[in-house]
Amino acid sequence: MKAHLYAFFALLIVSIAGCGPAFLADTTLMNAQIAQFEGDSLYYVYGHVAVRDGKILSVTPLVEGQNDVPSALDTVDLQGAYLYPGFVDAHAHFLGQGLAMNAVNLWGATSWGECVQRVQTFIAEHPDAEVIRGRGWDQNDWPGAAYPTAEELDGLTDKPIVLSRIDGHAVVANRVALALSGITGESRIEGGEVLLDAQGQPTGV
Repeated sequence: MKAHLYAFFALLIVSIAGCGPAFLADTTLMNAQIAQFEGDSLYYVYGHVAVRDGKILSVTPLVEGQNDVPSALDTVDLQGAYLYPGFVDAHAHFLGQGLAMNAVNLWGATSWGECVQRVQTFIAEHPDAEVIRGRGWDQNDWPGAAYPTAEELDGLTDKPIVLSRIDGHAVVANRVALALSGITGESRIEGGEVLLDAQGQPTGV
């Protein structure tokens, strides 16, 4: 009799435990613009992504009139934000490219004067910018191929200006930026050089 009772209670406990929710995923990312790839084409599907053990378990498009959310221990509502798989950057300078979108575009400038003009336009269009950054100048594309100097930048603004060369291995800065950086004619940069004028003062490069 006791054996039957033990078996009954064991079965009852298992049955009760089985009535709990069966979570299929660790996390469900809801209401996202999900990036989808087909060959070289990119398109977006609005819906949910279920993740388990760090891997995508399923992608569920959100169909009008239906809102089936995959069962998960945790849910995150992305409220229409874009969702991409992890990026692997072998050598693409992904962060730098993003920062360049908020800087003065100096690519293709055929003279230092053209660079200065682009900086001037950027300053007028971005009055709230605390630091004026730019990238893309290449003195090899200019008549004479001489390095630029800070002289033409100093009268544009009282804010620091820092303009990177096309390869990122040199910058030209105005006097404000040089002062904030503590760079003088006595400064030495390991692995680099501060260019000086005839008076022994930094040219800005």
